[in-house]
Amino acid sequence: MDKLIKEITCLQEWSLSTASIIQENSPEINDALVYSLPFVPRNSFKIAVLKNSESIVTITPDRVMRVNNIKDDKLILKSVIKLKQDVLHDQAILQYSESGHLILITRSFGFLDIFDINGVFKNTIKLSNNTKSVFDSISCMQSVVLEDDYWTDKVYMLQCNGSFICTKLAGDGKIETVFNITIQSDGYINCFHYNSKYNILITSSVFIKSKETNKKELSIIDNYGVSVYRNSNSNGESFDLFLGANKVAKKIDSFLNLISSFYKYESIITFSTNSDETSLISLTNLGKVIIASIPSMKILQILDPTILLKDSNIFVSILSNENKEITLLVNNGDIYQENYEEISENIIAGKVKSIFNNCLALSKGNEDKLICFNGINAPDFYQLDRKDSSINTSLFFVFFLWIFTLFQKLYFLSYKFFQKNIKTKSIEYKSRKIDLSINTIKNTTFEIYLEKLLSQKNYEKAKDLAKEHNCFDIDNINKFQWNDAKEPSDELLTILNEIKDKEWVVNECLKCNFPDYDFQLKLKEICNKLKSQVSEELQFLISHSNLIFELGEWDDIEKFNQVKQMSLLDLGIFILQEERIDMATELIKSYRKLLKPYILIMLYHIPESVNPRQYTELLPNIKGQPENEIDPYLFLDEFTEKHIEYFEKEKELILHSWNVIMEQNLDIIPYYLEGKNQQTISFDWLKKRILEIDEKCGLANYSMRLSEISTERGFVEMEVYIMHCYFYLQYLLRLNGGVSLTLETFLNIDSQIVAKSVIKHMSPATIIDNIPLLVKIFSYFEGKNMDSCAEKDMALILEHCSQTSMAALDVMTSNFPNFLTYKSIEKCFCASNLKGKPLIDECQKYKIEKEIIDARKNHGKAWNLLMMLIRNSECLSEQDWKYMIMDVNDIRTVIFDKILTFEKVNQLLLDEMIELIEKVSPDKIPIHLIRNDGNLSEEKIDQILLAKSNHYLNMSLPDINDENLIFAERVLNLISNNINNEKYDLQKRQLEKVKLSLKLGCKRIPAQIMFCDGEELVRELIFISDNYKKIEKLTQLSDLFDIQYSRSKVMAMCIERAIEVEDISILKSYIEELREISRNISMVFNTCILLWKSKMLPDMKEEIMACMFLNCTSENDILIAFDIMNSDGMESNKEIEENNSFWLVNNFIYN
Repeated sequence: MDKLIKEITCLQEWSLSTASIIQENSPEINDALVYSLPFVPRNSFKIAVLKNSESIVTITPDRVMRVNNIKDDKLILKSVIKLKQDVLHDQAILQYSESGHLILITRSFGFLDIFDINGVFKNTIKLSNNTKSVFDSISCMQSVVLEDDYWTDKVYMLQCNGSFICTKLAGDGKIETVFNITIQSDGYINCFHYNSKYNILITSSVFIKSKETNKKELSIIDNYGVSVYRNSNSNGESFDLFLGANKVAKKIDSFLNLISSFYKYESIITFSTNSDETSLISLTNLGKVIIASIPSMKILQILDPTILLKDSNIFVSILSNENKEITLLVNNGDIYQENYEEISENIIAGKVKSIFNNCLALSKGNEDKLICFNGINAPDFYQLDRKDSSINTSLFFVFFLWIFTLFQKLYFLSYKFFQKNIKTKSIEYKSRKIDLSINTIKNTTFEIYLEKLLSQKNYEKAKDLAKEHNCFDIDNINKFQWNDAKEPSDELLTILNEIKDKEWVVNECLKCNFPDYDFQLKLKEICNKLKSQVSEELQFLISHSNLIFELGEWDDIEKFNQVKQMSLLDLGIFILQEERIDMATELIKSYRKLLKPYILIMLYHIPESVNPRQYTELLPNIKGQPENEIDPYLFLDEFTEKHIEYFEKEKELILHSWNVIMEQNLDIIPYYLEGKNQQTISFDWLKKRILEIDEKCGLANYSMRLSEISTERGFVEMEVYIMHCYFYLQYLLRLNGGVSLTLETFLNIDSQIVAKSVIKHMSPATIIDNIPLLVKIFSYFEGKNMDSCAEKDMALILEHCSQTSMAALDVMTSNFPNFLTYKSIEKCFCASNLKGKPLIDECQKYKIEKEIIDARKNHGKAWNLLMMLIRNSECLSEQDWKYMIMDVNDIRTVIFDKILTFEKVNQLLLDEMIELIEKVSPDKIPIHLIRNDGNLSEEKIDQILLAKSNHYLNMSLPDINDENLIFAERVLNLISNNINNEKYDLQKRQLEKVKLSLKLGCKRIPAQIMFCDGEELVRELIFISDNYKKIEKLTQLSDLFDIQYSRSKVMAMCIERAIEVEDISILKSYIEELREISRNISMVFNTCILLWKSKMLPDMKEEIMACMFLNCTSENDILIAFDIMNSDGMESNKEIEENNSFWLVNNFIYN
């Protein structure tokens, strides 16, 4: 598992059509002659990677630049830029600057385009004023980081014409030329590498190929055209030759070779170094790789493609990795990675294989990560033909440019005139689609790579990896893929068939919940096929799943997935909850032996909203059943018991479900059917069901229907529930006006509550229409409850209706003449608003005049009759009271003139009027109507008001917000302002006492507060919470109780409490004030003694002693004070104490 392997990750994919590729001159150089640059690598697909591998830039042959960021092994495209056309695009150079702030792209004819890291164009450097010479193009480029706040990089550039230029770059695109020199050399320099570690410049010149070039013992300088220059200036502006190249091609060689092709030229076209710059890796135009050490330049290894590769393939790109590992790109797109010391032998022996195919270009950011630009169906963009004569031609014209600059144009024109093939052919591509991608290659372990592939859900690649390295069981990968699947597919079925662990396969098939009927059917087939190969437990589960699958048509396969592992008991409950009555019936018929004890348990879970007619067949039936049968079966008469392969295991599964159900719902336990009492259990279940249908759904008609069905099936005791449900329905639908009520509540409700509900929610007209029904309902209540009385309930309703009309009473007495008692009829008249002749007519009709005649002779009856009349009228407004006063006075005049005076009647009216204080604000009480009438004196009115206020005060509780206390104060405020009455002042003081005491936290009832000892109450209040600080309120309360020296005494008691809680600041404050205001008060004297002995104010002994002497009430007190002072233990200051004492005595005597 720790085996090192190559991890290949695709970062991005896209397509390119070759129809979009145009390779031509830009307009400003359209008339220039163009040649391929000699010994410059050619590749139309370009890639560069930032050092930290966080950003990648690519350019395709259509001159489109794509800037990407890497995040979570994916490329995020930041920008796409269409670049200017370039006829030599395939020889352009793409690099990130060494600082990582800029993107550098060369163009032919000596242009360098600069972009920032996000692809935003910044500047273009033009290296030559002449735009007509293609040999001004940049053949090699390298940047180094500058330690500067503004300038970020220094860029070295080599032109084909031999100029070596150094320029500083800033982040904003600005440039500054450092130097522009020509490197001294006998031959043509086409490539260089600047080594900052040793401060040397390594150059490559064209050399003539010889047989000795493959000798490892030679230096790379000896045979490969490499020269080394030392930087002789600290600013890097001058390079002196240190080691010169041998066998370099001269200008004359180029001229001769143009004519005769006598020589075979070769040159290093690419340099690369490892991270610590100790090894130099070089690539020649013929694909040969030379590894040499730095700075000795001794050759370490030579990789010759003619020996190592087949089919005339060559190496076209090289990169250095870690630990002597190098990466080689072959022109056919294959990539090799291996230690350079071993790669030759391993390639020849066939031990090294290509790690990747179809690669177009390579680049590297981090040391451990290689970035590949990959292309499928790509044309040959390398164009590295060994026999390409354009190299010789181009090289000749470079030398020609150096020698015959003045005649260059004329020479070109002559060639053009004779139509010589000097200008490069325009590049054309057949229309095709190229599939491009960016991939990373890095070293990793098998375990890490496999884990990553699995996390990315790349299972096919993970399987290929496991097969290739034979380090991991493919079964496990298949299991991962199965567990991660989100939807069914034929591929998953194939995976299941491939997995060797059949126990796991069966277990997963049984657990699978994909909502696809055909897929589940195939899983079922797999399970049945493997049944004989798995454990007995799994065999049971297969059998159980088959049993449930074959129970009925599963139109909704998701429902089957929910239930396929349930016990038959849980299954029955589930399908009844889903209202699948037909399937539940089939289940019970097929497995009666197992499910018999649990049938009521299952029926319990039928939703209450289901019409009982739908599950009538499933309900218990005791018709024709003997009562004492040991174990009766009360359900479906017809059944077809099916064979159960694992009967005992099914029974255990059901028992486990039953135990769980019992834990969750204890109320369901009594409905387990076993033994002789099954009829009783079923009866109890039916009663409970009737009540729950109404309670949970409000469908009382379904409750009534279940009562009827139960009666039909032999439960005759359920007949009474038909009547209960009938009257409940009538009450709900016709009488209660939508009040929330359940059948169970209705069966236990008091009939008086029903009567009051009728009064509240029904109009008198509706009551009149429903009087027969009301009589029936209240008679029903009277029949089932001994405490109910139908006559009283109806009388209450009729009394309410009689307030506006006697019609309800007329209908009642007409239809039920003997139902009401005389007393009930009398109450109706008392509640009535009828007056004059209509009242007399109604009285004669119901023979009420007899009662009135009796009242005319009895003062008490007359008073009660008028009081009942006033109270039942419920007058609230002034207008109502105005008419009430007139009516009552009229009745007194007509009927009770001999036994009730106007004064008595008005006293009754006033007393009842004052009680309005409980319903309306005081200003709404029309007492002025009584005052203006003149039948009661002001004094009498005030007496009644005082008495009523006192009544409320006596009724109040020890709560400052008690309503009776509020009513007492409101009534007192009704008394006229000009009253001068001691009783009024006394009542006001009593009210103030109560309120102030309650505010201070008193727990006594107001009646006790008014008549208790004042000092005792104050002392009690002082010791509640922090009341000892509320001196003003306590003094005010003491004044209300007429306590002499109230403030001094209150303060003395407060000092006692302050001593107890050790409140020093309060003690200081109070003793200072007492010394000023208190004289000859024994309570203060005793308090001073207590304070002196507490020793809590050692710095105020003189003040305490002064206060003590000022409050002595006798000579004995003075002696006691002296004894206390002398016993304080201050012997060292006896004389001073005596002088102070005499001063105090004299002060006391004179004061």
